[in-house]
Amino acid sequence: KQWYQRRVAITAGIVDKYNITHQTWQSVAPCFKIGYLGAAAACNGLLYTFCGQRPHGKATDTVMCYEPHSDSWSPQPNAPTTMNACQATTYQRKIFLLATEYKNLILFHFQPDHQLWSKVNKCEPYVSEPQNFFIMNSAIVSHEGYLYVLLFMCEDVVRVIRVQKFNIATGEWEIVSTKPVPVQNSGVVLTSFMSNTPVALPTSDRRRDCIL
Repeated sequence: KQWYQRRVAITAGIVDKYNITHQTWQSVAPCFKIGYLGAAAACNGLLYTFCGQRPHGKATDTVMCYEPHSDSWSPQPNAPTTMNACQATTYQRKIFLLATEYKNLILFHFQPDHQLWSKVNKCEPYVSEPQNFFIMNSAIVSHEGYLYVLLFMCEDVVRVIRVQKFNIATGEWEIVSTKPVPVQNSGVVLTSFMSNTPVALPTSDRRRDCIL
């Protein structure tokens, strides 16, 4: 079992892996096409990176694949659109890629076995209420046939974190919960993970760490 980490250094493309069993770090082959703020997901024993920003803030649609046994990278079909910042999760040999743009929630899925991209059409439910919020940050995780999407949303001095779930089989969305966030927490960054215990959303801001 390995964890992979990208070190941000503009064009350095440095990638490290962490061996959970031996608790050691090791540098792997660099990838100069990895974008800053892009997404990454493991599928079928391979590591995929998606989009992000290149130098000077230009968004990219580049997708790369890392093969651990050969310690090598290979290009994959480009994403359907360029994305500055995105999140990814894997479910049943598919990778779901989430991008947010101001008031837009965009969801794609990529099938590595067939090298195919598709767009998930229904991504509208969060705009029904409230209408005038915009998305500042997001996270996504898959669990038992659902995608759970976490959105940090703002309107003037109002801040909320909303959890929505997407039924992969039926294509239906549902709003699960909405949690107010103190106004002073203007720099919330969402990160998601799955656990056997009911702890799934660590967040941090510039001043403190907290669990929601």
